[in-house]
Amino acid sequence: MLVSIIGVLFALMRDPDQNVIQVTYADWLSEEFSHRAKALAVEHSALRGFELSSDRKAVGRWKVRGHRGGVLACGIMSGVTGHGAGLERCTTP
Repeated sequence: MLVSIIGVLFALMRDPDQNVIQVTYADWLSEEFSHRAKALAVEHSALRGFELSSDRKAVGRWKVRGHRGGVLACGIMSGVTGHGAGLERCTTP
């Protein structure tokens, strides 16, 4: 949980232009981690120093408002070609 949820937010707090790809063995698990990270980002907006973009609302793909950074969450069989990232995080349960 620390790396898969809090780590994503920490990376975006340090560099809101950072693109994060979060990959797990299944789409549903990666989307669950992304959902939790996104919920914490909304709940604690004053602490993290960035806002979420309103044009990307999908739980598995969201962006930081006014910056290039964001999160793409997917399973290992999903295609991430063309989605560059500065931080790739692969997790297992």
